[in-house]
Amino acid sequence: MSSTLRVCASIILTFFAGAHSQVRPNVHTEVPAFAPYMSIPNDFCPSWSPDDRIVYASRAGEGINLYVISSRGGTPVSLTHDQYINTQPDWSRDGRRIVFSSNRGGSSQIWSMSADGTDLRQLTNVAGFCVQPRWSPDTQQVAFVAYPGPRVMLVASTGGDPREFARGVWPAWSTDGKRIAYAPARLAATTSEIAIRTVATGQEVKLKSSPAMSFGGEVDWSPDDQRLLCVALISGSSQIEVLKIAEDKIESTTQVDGSLYNPHWSPDGKRMAFTFTGTGRPGTIQEAAPDGSHRIEITKHRTYTIAQSLRYKSADGLEIPAYLFLPKQPAQDKRPALVWLHGGLGGLYENSFDLQVQYFLDQGFVVLAPNYRSSGGFNQELARIDASGRKEFEDVAAGVAYLRGLPSIDQARIGVIGFSFGGLITLYAITHKPELFAAAVDVFGPTDLATWYKDAPGSRAALLFGLGGTPEQKPEEYRAASPVNFVERIEIPLLIVHGDADMEVPVSQAVELAEALKSAHKDYELVVVPGGDHGFVMKGLVDAMQSAMSFLSARLR
Repeated sequence: MSSTLRVCASIILTFFAGAHSQVRPNVHTEVPAFAPYMSIPNDFCPSWSPDDRIVYASRAGEGINLYVISSRGGTPVSLTHDQYINTQPDWSRDGRRIVFSSNRGGSSQIWSMSADGTDLRQLTNVAGFCVQPRWSPDTQQVAFVAYPGPRVMLVASTGGDPREFARGVWPAWSTDGKRIAYAPARLAATTSEIAIRTVATGQEVKLKSSPAMSFGGEVDWSPDDQRLLCVALISGSSQIEVLKIAEDKIESTTQVDGSLYNPHWSPDGKRMAFTFTGTGRPGTIQEAAPDGSHRIEITKHRTYTIAQSLRYKSADGLEIPAYLFLPKQPAQDKRPALVWLHGGLGGLYENSFDLQVQYFLDQGFVVLAPNYRSSGGFNQELARIDASGRKEFEDVAAGVAYLRGLPSIDQARIGVIGFSFGGLITLYAITHKPELFAAAVDVFGPTDLATWYKDAPGSRAALLFGLGGTPEQKPEEYRAASPVNFVERIEIPLLIVHGDADMEVPVSQAVELAEALKSAHKDYELVVVPGGDHGFVMKGLVDAMQSAMSFLSARLR
């Protein structure tokens, strides 16, 4: 996910000596600005007050701010008014204070404020960053998630040194304050269980009825402590399920054409508030009965281009779910197309709003977003990881074949853009079948898995799982899975975009690839975004997307 009619001056454009294409030296095209897309409102993370109001986060522009609105709708009132990332608010049971995550002090930490937005207090100062805060019922403690981790931590509501409670995400206190439900951490972006741990003793039970949950989900206790709200991945979309704790069974499932996140019970337990989004629908706050009936909109936004959901067959016959986005504007000529590769080992391209895709649609690109092998949320076969990258590559190649079968597509102008793990698959594709694409963009993808293992401790669990050992134990496996070793095969223009504050995939991965491309005299560009984190969540999305658009427009449009 991700961002001026030209590449912004704040981007550091590093062109190593000899890096310019001998065919198209330093080609750029002036393109419409991405910044206006950042102003598309996107509402999420609702939390109910005792007096029937809802606090939520909304992104419009560079920052994310907090708002309060009546549960019956109306005009929201802004609680924060800045360009910080203020998110995941939780209202205390007494209604006096709101706790939230904010980067106003540098890295994201846990803060609290009065219900009217005054009296800001920083509660944590943890190395790394902190998210997902939840009040204890007596308002004396706050549970939250710290990274590196993820670790569920507890801190006093007045601040101080936190203590580790468990390894996982999405903590939620029971109404009696004696237990915390959470989702234990997993290697991939999904987990298949919810654990309930007693605060005093650490005794824990795991619910067998737990669904496959997205890291974009949430867990919430009903006011009577009998049920849990959670988010289940069903056919590639996040939906809401109600679990009966004592019977360890699913009571009801809410399914819509779109995705639902962040469910929270109303104080009386008769309703739930949640985030609703779809491929052409920015996030809005909605509410419904616990079984999903009687849905109403609390906030409203306009609709954008909605994707077609489809499936195509890969080389071995496995059906690959995908979303096809077609521009609304009529075209006189055949269109260029992009294969859009999501990130996350075990992640997926979900039925939710993507302002980056909308930007490319508006400039005339057709976009195919496949859920290639290793994507969670569908079935075991699709979720299976091929450490060699061959199966993922075959799924992507089959997507290109599908695009080439569409009469509206110019077969000579199909490009690829991949993010994180999708960037790795992008590089694998262009080093194993160079003729597949006309241009490629790698956005914060790893390139040398051996040096990634060495430089990024957070990568090691996934690499050990995927490749079966350390670089010393499995040198050939690491070499074969690292595109940096095969750059001599690349025959198309390549753009590398990376943030210099990326803690998950260090910018040294991009620099190492660029140096190899330079030595091989390949057509490439490296864009290093100052302050850009992994995913450009905190900073750098505008610069990143505009660089990608300028590069791809020059070569495909």
